[in-house]
Amino acid sequence: MPESSSSLDPEEMLAEARSWQQRTRFQWRHRGLAYVFWLWGLIWLVGYGGLFLWGVGSRAGWLWMGLWVVGLLGTGLIYTRYAWRVRPVHGEPTRAGFWIQAALFIALAFIVRPPVSPYQDGTRVVLYILWAYAVLGRITHRTFYTTWAIITALLITAGFVAFEERVFYLWMAVIGAGAWALGGIYQRRWEG
Repeated sequence: MPESSSSLDPEEMLAEARSWQQRTRFQWRHRGLAYVFWLWGLIWLVGYGGLFLWGVGSRAGWLWMGLWVVGLLGTGLIYTRYAWRVRPVHGEPTRAGFWIQAALFIALAFIVRPPVSPYQDGTRVVLYILWAYAVLGRITHRTFYTTWAIITALLITAGFVAFEERVFYLWMAVIGAGAWALGGIYQRRWEG
């Protein structure tokens, strides 16, 4: 708020109050996104760590199904805590609609193209998700999302090319989880 509000007319004061309210709402929601990054970093660490230890099989499949449920429920709870508590900020694109559209297009891509292998398809899904974050960053003018997604996608692709399948899962557990963790730290420390 301005130091001397007596020099402002009532409309300017209301506009300034609305501006502060909008920034506060945005910061509250944005701060909560760090928890989403940390949650998915932990999921990648456990999931890809499990693939490295056990390889691909029914045990890994059940692990990933459980992790997806935990991830989706956890993301929903975090979103409920940090986003639904406040009214939306006008003019900001809705992220929920964006993610629903991204999931639809990922599903359609798998319908029109038969699966190659769990290894390639799993990596492809990760790259689609990172692409969605990069696009989301452009839409919302948050360059962090775009930069983070591109760097993470490049590291994942480098590991996919450089390592055989089993070692690649370890690469994903460490690099992927580390990228999500650093993203969460950035969200809390520099953006929140």
